[in-house]
Amino acid sequence: MKMLQCAAPAVAAVFLFACPAVSTSAHADEQPLIWNVARIGGNAYSFRSGIRWDASLPVSAGTEAAIVASREGVLDPAAMPMRLWGNVELRDERLPSATSRVAISGQYEAMTRTSALSLTKTSSWIATPSLDMQSSHSYSARLRGGERVGLVTRQTLRLSLPDIRTSMFTEAAMDTAGRSVSGRMGIERSLFRGVTVSASVASRNSGRSASLRASISRKW
Repeated sequence: MKMLQCAAPAVAAVFLFACPAVSTSAHADEQPLIWNVARIGGNAYSFRSGIRWDASLPVSAGTEAAIVASREGVLDPAAMPMRLWGNVELRDERLPSATSRVAISGQYEAMTRTSALSLTKTSSWIATPSLDMQSSHSYSARLRGGERVGLVTRQTLRLSLPDIRTSMFTEAAMDTAGRSVSGRMGIERSLFRGVTVSASVASRNSGRSASLRASISRKW
């Protein structure tokens, strides 16, 4: 409860500064207001808000929270952390057939005194008229209470078929804190705007598992 009370002024400040600027923007991509609501489970939603500054190095920052409830509608306070996040675009190259992006991002969760800093590189290109490819590499360092918890590296490759709104993906990750190596591969299909279903098989130190997931996302 104290965390929510402390975060409320920050959220209010985001809206006070962002709303006047929104009225002067002509396109959604130019608006400084960030507002994203996504369904991340059967009774779970995430909320991400913030503001964006366009400069020589574009910077964005804000807050993120989640709401998780049981089937009976009872909220789980332990699963509702409030986070502060920030992002700096180091490179954002956009060509007709390829894009490349490098960014540094960070987040801080006061409830657990956990912070993380990540460097991510993402590239996408048109392989053929009916096949798009995307690869990403990320390196993250996580701290808890001022002490290093561990490093996480992750690599992902995605093959997309825009004509049938379907993509196949594979990813691998290594976590030094948990001394674990994991991998995942699967297929994803967009049914219609904002609704996606996916099936995947994951392999971890403890064994293999399969999952089927449906997600709904809305952006304003």
